[in-house]
Amino acid sequence: MSELRLRLSGEDAELGKVPARDVAQLILLVERAVMRAASAVVGRPKTAGGRPERVIAAAARFRLRGIESGSVLPILELPEAPVSAGEQTLEVEAATLTEIALESLFAAAEGDEVDPVVAGALLDLTDKLQIGERYESLAFEFRSRRARAPRTVEIDRAGRARLRELVERQEVALREDTLVGTLVEADFEKRTARLRGPFQEAVSVSFPDELADDIHEALRQQATLLGKIAYDPETRVARSVRLQQITRGRQLTLGIDPDEFWTERSITELARAQGVVPATRPEELYDAGASEEERDAFMAALASLAG
Repeated sequence: MSELRLRLSGEDAELGKVPARDVAQLILLVERAVMRAASAVVGRPKTAGGRPERVIAAAARFRLRGIESGSVLPILELPEAPVSAGEQTLEVEAATLTEIALESLFAAAEGDEVDPVVAGALLDLTDKLQIGERYESLAFEFRSRRARAPRTVEIDRAGRARLRELVERQEVALREDTLVGTLVEADFEKRTARLRGPFQEAVSVSFPDELADDIHEALRQQATLLGKIAYDPETRVARSVRLQQITRGRQLTLGIDPDEFWTERSITELARAQGVVPATRPEELYDAGASEEERDAFMAALASLAG
């Protein structure tokens, strides 16, 4: 059996002094942080409200085993049973996902670079409990059935400040912005998609369940995506986006079918549609209005490209 012990420290953290709702809030906030960390672990980071996936909710299904005297110390038992993540995915053992989520939260507490969702979840927890202000510190002690010694981390005022710096630094790399491109594929089981940008770059997209229909309608068409975008720190090219909103290309009002407009065609197909024969020799690209110098410059440019 694996368990997680939580310890609030401070003058007002003793039994008989601490408000009951603070203890309840502590447990609920830890559950919420574990769910958010678990969502990042499985590659479907969750930042907004709404019902979590079954496997993610199961990862935070703790059972209260007791509360020890002295500093408030709730003892939570980790889930044991495996939970199916879906027909198209492998089974995920809830206890294993819980432990990985806890490890990522502990890494954030120790100042390591982690997923922004994980760091943000832990910062929300410490902010709402007013760690370093109302309470001196919050300690986590994780006793795993797989390990001999418990893992302990503690967050105080300085640790909360480090978390805030980490989150703010990550928000510079992950900022709200828009991308325009073509959605070329989507996995509705995993809630991921791939966008082909204007320079043919591939951008990974993660989207919430409520945008699945919008993704389906926008597939293989020009679309504008609004969300949290991660950019490569060196090239400044977008690498991924956590989608918040999507709109298709503007509806054309000149009697043109927008689906037809955005369909890519080869030169041969375009020429056939227009009833013309495409030029195959540079000499055929003659512009009667161009000067001799301009024609020579044009031919020289073509020759350099051919070479």
